[in-house]
Amino acid sequence: MGIINRFLLFFYGLAVGVLSLCTAAACLKFLPEHIWLNELKYVVGQQEALMAALTFLVLSLYFIAYSFFFGTSASSSDKEVVLVKSGTGDVKVLVEAVCNLVEREAQAVASVRDVKARVQAMPKEAGNPFRISIRLVLLSGANVPHVSGEVISRVRTQLRQTMDLLDVPVEVTISDISNAPVEKRRVV
Repeated sequence: MGIINRFLLFFYGLAVGVLSLCTAAACLKFLPEHIWLNELKYVVGQQEALMAALTFLVLSLYFIAYSFFFGTSASSSDKEVVLVKSGTGDVKVLVEAVCNLVEREAQAVASVRDVKARVQAMPKEAGNPFRISIRLVLLSGANVPHVSGEVISRVRTQLRQTMDLLDVPVEVTISDISNAPVEKRRVV
């Protein structure tokens, strides 16, 4: 779920919670009947109440449609898993695990300052289960063809050793060349 949907759902849930609390207070006689009926008559006569009701209706319909058409389904969960065939059967590997492996291998190459990898699952008809895009930030003075070739080589070697995958498409993009030194990473 995206940040905008979370934002909308937060305020929608907050408003529904406040309305539920007010309804419970009226039902349990915490609020005298003549007070909340007078306030309800006033609110119903206001144009803003109609706009609030229409907003709630639109948000409700949006969340219902989102849950049916854009929520988690079998097709979206297939994209999150890479099937690797082994001698004993199929093995499911999360795309996130492949992405972490790719970033770790690319970060090990000299002159690489920062790595962002994106692993995209491919349809089953394609020869490879996924495609890899890597964005690199290199140190100043790095030999771009050499470093990118080494990154591709290391990633393909690691994928061949860990998952028996040959010739996975790897695309390398150099997003920046930086003078800043590489930060020392502490391994715990």
